[in-house]
Formats: sequence, C-alpha cells, structure tokens
Amino acid sequence: MNKISLSKETYDWLIALEAIKISFPAQEVFDDKVEIDPIATDYFLNGLVFNRLFEGLMRTMPKNSSFHPWKMPNNAALHKSYTPTSRVHNWNNIFDLMKKLGIPYDPEIKNLILSGDIDVLAGTLDDIFRFYHPRGFQKEKLKNEK
Repeated sequence: MNKISLSKETYDWLIALEAIKISFPAQEVFDDKVEIDPIATDYFLNGLVFNRLFEGLMRTMPKNSSFHPWKMPNNAALHKSYTPTSRVHNWNNIFDLMKKLGIPYDPEIKNLILSGDIDVLAGTLDDIFRFYHPRGFQKEKLKNEK
C-alpha cells in the first residue's frame, strides 16, 4: 500500500485547520517531509481531508469575506465508502469548490488523483497551501484569525 508524503509545513497547516488530527498515524522522514500511513492515505485519496480542509479555511475567513457565504459540500454529502464511484463523486465536488474559490489547477490533475497518484495529490495540497500562504505558514497567525 502507498503512503502520501507531505511537506512538514503543509502537514502542520492541515492540523491547525483541523483537516487532520494529530493522532493521524504519521512519521517524519527525510527532507522535512511527513509520511502518512496507508490507511490514512486512503482518507486523503477519497477526498475527505480536502472537505475538512475547506471547512477549516472557511472558519478562518472574516465574516464579511465574499467567500464566506458559499455553501460547502458537507461531509454527509461526500461518500465515505472507498469505491471508485464514491471517489469520483467526492472529487467532482472538491474540484467544483476549488474552481469557486479561485484555486488554480490543471483539469488533468483530477484524473491522476482518481487513478490513485498520491504524488499529484500531495502536490495539490501543497499548491492549495501556497495559494493561501504564498510567504509560508505561521501557526500563530492562523490562531489569531479564528
């Protein structure tokens, strides 16, 4: 089974946004990376982490933000089973929301993620991170935004 490898900065950001829990089985590896265990990697591949990521981002946005009123697909709307049909359904919702939020992406990325490419999945998380934090992530700043 495959393991997703995230930058330490992206991993810390996901924890701060409550997209993942610190109890996710993970291990720090070389080059400032964190490797997530295979079972938790399936949670990423199914799209459930992305939904929680966007919910966390919405909590950090000011109430008067133009993004705030947008309806998030809630976790109940995402399929929690790990079938190919569920994965397609979930990623269609996620990429629709990325488009609404103005997060740039190559349409081919969805096909690669759907085929199980965890490197592209990790890269997509890093891209979203850099979109929101072009100068890097500061845990203290995020806490103050809540």
